[in-house]
Amino acid sequence: MDRQPCICDTALQYALLVLSVTYLKNIRLWLTNSLIFLVMAALVYGAAEYAFVRVFPHLFPVAMVQKFEEPDGILPVLQSSKTGFYPHDYIALAGDSYAMGMGDAMYEQKPNIHQLRFHSAHTIQDLTGKDVMAFGLPGSGSIRGAISNPVSGLHYLRKLVDESFPAPQRILLYFYEGNDLTENWMYYEKTFLPDHSAADYENPAVFDEYVRKVALGRQHLYLAAEAATVKNRLFFTRFVERIFSEQVLGRKFYRKKYPGEFGLIYVPQSHWVPRRSENPVNRAVIAGQTVPLLDNLQGPSMDLSLEQLQHAAGTFSKALAWSRQYFPEAHFTVVYIPSVLSTYQLAGSNIDAQNYFSENTRFDTVSLENRHVWIQSEIKRVCSEQGVPFIDATPDLREAALMQTLHGPNDWNHFNKRGYQVLGESIVRQLPALP
Repeated sequence: MDRQPCICDTALQYALLVLSVTYLKNIRLWLTNSLIFLVMAALVYGAAEYAFVRVFPHLFPVAMVQKFEEPDGILPVLQSSKTGFYPHDYIALAGDSYAMGMGDAMYEQKPNIHQLRFHSAHTIQDLTGKDVMAFGLPGSGSIRGAISNPVSGLHYLRKLVDESFPAPQRILLYFYEGNDLTENWMYYEKTFLPDHSAADYENPAVFDEYVRKVALGRQHLYLAAEAATVKNRLFFTRFVERIFSEQVLGRKFYRKKYPGEFGLIYVPQSHWVPRRSENPVNRAVIAGQTVPLLDNLQGPSMDLSLEQLQHAAGTFSKALAWSRQYFPEAHFTVVYIPSVLSTYQLAGSNIDAQNYFSENTRFDTVSLENRHVWIQSEIKRVCSEQGVPFIDATPDLREAALMQTLHGPNDWNHFNKRGYQVLGESIVRQLPALP
């Protein structure tokens, strides 16, 4: 006999159906909630990545920029000399550590460790109302200052931050009398002569190839931009990973070195570090009194011969012309910054100035002034030939130095806050109007 279905079977089937529907509803609800969570998490993470570098200067001390993989690459957009994250019709400062603003005020981190205002970029912004971004890096002569630093800096921002990051409207190229020409000569000896003849330096095609292969192709920041992947653009993630690894795992990080990269030219520390002496040679008249200065201060490239000076000035001319061609829409102005010793009214017939090539640091004061006049005239002549406005900050700095020191008291290779303020004021006062 066939078994007749009973009410128990029907109830069981109904219960199973209810459980199945309920289970499916729960699964669907779980999947929906999980999807919402993942979407929200992705949105929050994306927002964090997008906002991190934009709010970084307001949340962290400026010194924390060293926790980024390439602090020199990201630093320009974190600077406090512009009104927003993206600069508008901005002025770019190009050059060496003076364009960067290096000096005591940078190290003090006062009064606001998050938004430092310590050098000429801030004074220029305050007086013009224009956004200012500094692309200066230490140890840069004319090729690095005029080409490698601004070109690589902008290239890095376009590769990792925004491919349409704007080019500057105006470029102020800082020429520092203290060592730019010396560094030009050393850079020529170390990077050009090993693979070229001296005569090739005057060949425009050879020089252009040399710039692209060496000044850019072997420059750290340019190589970092070229090697960057999507992961390198995740600034928030990389920053958190590094902090965690250092603080929790005890790992140490070092700057990555790329194949073929050319670093700073080595100079013994004794040749470029100012020296404190009980009876210093260097003395200056400040506020009507003779004041002792440090010895081994920077003078106007006293370590070069006349032939080397002329060759190094030619490098400045070539670098300026190449940079102007690379930034055809930008309006260039060269800013002449005197060396430390050229800034003060010196007391005495002798001075003690840095010499990168020997231990001989004693020179006479007349020779120093003659060297200052020669370099100033030569840089001015180059600018005149290329139709580039020339600003000489020497008179304003010398006038201010009659009343107070503009360098130190710790870092005597660079301006202090007052020195950068006078520099910025001098620039704005002489800055030509845009056509």
